[in-house]
Amino acid sequence: MDLLLKLKRVQDHILRGSMSALIKFVLPFHIAAGVIFIMYLTLDEGIFAKVIVMMTAYVIPPAGKESVIPIAVVADVHPALAASSIAFIDIVTALFLVWNFDHLKRVPVLGETIANMERRGGILLEEHSRMRRFAFTGIVILVIIPFQGTGAVMASIIGRIIGMNPYKVFIAITIGALVGCFAIAYFIDVIMLLV
Repeated sequence: MDLLLKLKRVQDHILRGSMSALIKFVLPFHIAAGVIFIMYLTLDEGIFAKVIVMMTAYVIPPAGKESVIPIAVVADVHPALAASSIAFIDIVTALFLVWNFDHLKRVPVLGETIANMERRGGILLEEHSRMRRFAFTGIVILVIIPFQGTGAVMASIIGRIIGMNPYKVFIAITIGALVGCFAIAYFIDVIMLLV
């Protein structure tokens, strides 16, 4: 009887873990679909089309926020809408990667490499406490900088590899995405007012 109870607890634990993993895998996609649906319902048809084109262009390399946001603002998309739409993509991407990063460790060869890098990064942060203090700020700056390869994907991977807490990585990327996107959007808006 005691063995059956233990087996039941193990089974419940596995099911909860599987359900949690499934939710973490699927939820970012549902959030994205929900936000896009709300935009569809609330935005003017022409503006919605421009925003969807802008978001699609951002997801497909090589276009980055440094080119997509200015084009959207010049095309009469409000700077706050242009910035928040692109920041939203970075934020949802970060959420997906932070939640599902550990699944990459299960891939043969790649997983071992990631686990070793993550372990070394954690040791490095422990040995150099100053570096730990600047890791969060470094991730924020990495996302703010508008160059190819400095967005949510790279920041998520670097943050996890150096041993940062997944939720701190997510918060750093969120801050960096919002600051970077809004800075670009309003910089272009100011330039357009001056021209």
